[in-house]
Amino acid sequence: MSLETQTYPDIWKTTFIMPKHKSGSKTEVSNYRPINITPIASRIMERLVKNNLIKHMLSCNIISPNQHGFLKSRSCLTCHLDFFNFVTSSRDRRQLVLVIYFDISKAFDRVDHLLLTNKLNSLGIRDPLLGWLKSFLNNRSQIVKLGSATSKPSPITSGVVQGSVIGPLLFTLYINDICACFTHGKPFIFADDLKVAYTFQCDDLGNFENVVQK
Repeated sequence: MSLETQTYPDIWKTTFIMPKHKSGSKTEVSNYRPINITPIASRIMERLVKNNLIKHMLSCNIISPNQHGFLKSRSCLTCHLDFFNFVTSSRDRRQLVLVIYFDISKAFDRVDHLLLTNKLNSLGIRDPLLGWLKSFLNNRSQIVKLGSATSKPSPITSGVVQGSVIGPLLFTLYINDICACFTHGKPFIFADDLKVAYTFQCDDLGNFENVVQK
């Protein structure tokens, strides 16, 4: 079995990229999201691995409660509700609420594979699961398909394979520790959309910059 041998078959490692328009001008490459069309057999195998990962995450309580993306019983709605409750309760205490929004550009495509596998190891994920995930990430290539035209294969050196079954969960684990960086603010995160809320008394507003820099 692929998992037992810690091997993701090479034949599955070349994927077709179907550019999906997000918004803005259709002549700008940056306005397209690369969606990977992965083999059906790969998706079946990924679901088995994903189930093992989720089991480990739940047993070890790994994921930050501030992360609402790609998780059962959490969603964009729960993220908005938590944020709304935080703001209203702060205002009830007559506090000011200032919010900083972060735009993590091309977050899914820029995941460093070595850093990701090191993080997985630090979270207690071991072989054969860790070995399989390393094999899944390494030595991949992609072919862009647009209509009837296709590009030459090009290597993939970073990212979590957008459009794959396991990619979103890997990204969640990769970015999970970002919430611990904000010791004074309250982070709210849905996948790669991050905002941090800070509360102040009216006469403390002058300290805002110092608090944020910490």
